[in-house]
Order: sequence, then structure tokens, then C-alpha cells
Amino acid sequence: APATPTPTAMPVHVAAQSDDRPTAGDAVILGEVVNDSPQGVEEVTVQVDLLDGQGRPLTTTVTMAMADIVPAGGRVPFAVVVTGAPSYAQVVSRVIRALPEVPARLTHRGLHVAEASGRAIYDRTFVVMGKVRNTGQDDALDAFVVVTLYGSDDRVIGAARQALECPIPPGDRVIFEMSLVPIR
Repeated sequence: APATPTPTAMPVHVAAQSDDRPTAGDAVILGEVVNDSPQGVEEVTVQVDLLDGQGRPLTTTVTMAMADIVPAGGRVPFAVVVTGAPSYAQVVSRVIRALPEVPARLTHRGLHVAEASGRAIYDRTFVVMGKVRNTGQDDALDAFVVVTLYGSDDRVIGAARQALECPIPPGDRVIFEMSLVPIR
């Protein structure tokens, strides 16, 4: 019988992970998926395990990266909220799925963030503003912006994804504003 080929693992891993228990019983886990390969990856799925003091899993959650494609050499955040999380000693996150990007997919590559800035307001809220410009040849029909906040230790402390007003015709721009509350 012919041997079943073993799939080649994608050089994609989790980095900059942080976790917090901001409310009683819940746990928030943030991190980013890093793509060290020379090509984009898609359908990136992350498994997050909360472990007890002996390293045994207490609960497992699966989530997707916040962008459809993680470009070659790129980073994309992920976020998980475990409601009613048990008391845990450690969090382990790992990529369990990442497929090579299919270039023929209808992905708009002409969108670029310009004039982005951020500032802290109130006690713990951070506001990020900017413009997304369509430098491509076609209308962008379904677009979003992803923002990642990093702490002083370079760990992810906030992440959000926001849909943009579409369509965005070639040469046009759309303004975005997002509010995030860091977990630390």
C-alpha cells in the first residue's frame, strides 16, 4: 500500500503571550502568531491550554488568529476569554493549524494603514486612530483593521479587530478609530 505522506509543519509559532484574570472566574489570554516562513499562511488556529501545577490540562480552548492571512515574516494577534476558568498554574498556547496561503484567493493586497497614532485616555483606555488607503486597482469590498498593544516587556496586552466601512474604491481612504483596554 502506498505510504501516506506526512504533512510538513509550517514554521509558525506563538509568541508574546500574556494572561490575566480581570474579573472573578474569567481568564483572558492574548498573544500573537509569528510566521517565520517565506510565504503567507492562512487558517491559523491556536490551541490554548490552562494547566494545573503538575502540567495537566484543566481546560482547552481553540481560536483563530485575528487576520485571515499571516504574511511571510508577519505577526497577527489572537485572543481568548475563558469564562468561568478554573484556578490554573500555567498557560500553554500553540499553533495547531496553519496552511500555506493560496495566492489565487480573492484577497485585496492594496490596503495600507497610514497616519496611525494612539494615545491613552481616561484611566485604562487606549485609542488608536488612522487611515486605511486603497492603493490597489479594485474596490476593497470587505476589509478590517487589526490593532495590537504591547506592554513594556513586549508581551501582547491588548488586541482588537474592527470592520471598515466598505467598499473602498481605488485611491480612496477610510478613517478608523478603535478603543482598547489593556489587560495589564
